[in-house]
Amino acid sequence: MFGRDISPTKEKIYRAAISLFTDNGYNNVSIRDLAEEVGIKPASIYSHFGSKRDILLGLYNAFSNVHKTVFPDLDDMYELAENYPPIEMFMLLDYKFPPEHANAMARILAIAVTLMATDADSWRFIRENILESPQRLTAPMAKKLIELGRIEPLDVDELARLVGYYCLSAACLVTTPVDAGFGDYEKGLRFLYSSIIRPIKK
Repeated sequence: MFGRDISPTKEKIYRAAISLFTDNGYNNVSIRDLAEEVGIKPASIYSHFGSKRDILLGLYNAFSNVHKTVFPDLDDMYELAENYPPIEMFMLLDYKFPPEHANAMARILAIAVTLMATDADSWRFIRENILESPQRLTAPMAKKLIELGRIEPLDVDELARLVGYYCLSAACLVTTPVDAGFGDYEKGLRFLYSSIIRPIKK
């Protein structure tokens, strides 16, 4: 997740940051706290990172790198579009993080959500990874299905925007006591698509 060439100590710092930033809040965690969690001296942190901010940005970068790898290939999806049920086509665009990274990815997302209102880097991270993802997947698929005569015409950009807002809302729940799992997220997404998409019966 953090790259093949990363040193064991640097990876430990990242993982300690994920834990402490999530549990205590980014602004409440010091370099000393991170060092104690890892079991090294505070000065040793600076051998790997210039600042606490660099650690945060490194986490965001790691998330983005994994995020890009889980996107389905649209050309493969287009091949299914002629015969696959339209709502199911949209559901196939949803992606799951690899099990070995899922917990860390959810926690990094939670960190960003808690900071996005006041931190420009966190808002940019949320915008690029959550809000804009449907523009790269949902909108093109909707255009394709309209071209094929599989669904009634609609504003594909507005659809993508609504899906992005839904995904952001789901991400915000990660930081609350609400017990909503991935199954609940999928049910809500399916309901959203079913409420907007009108398949054309042949």
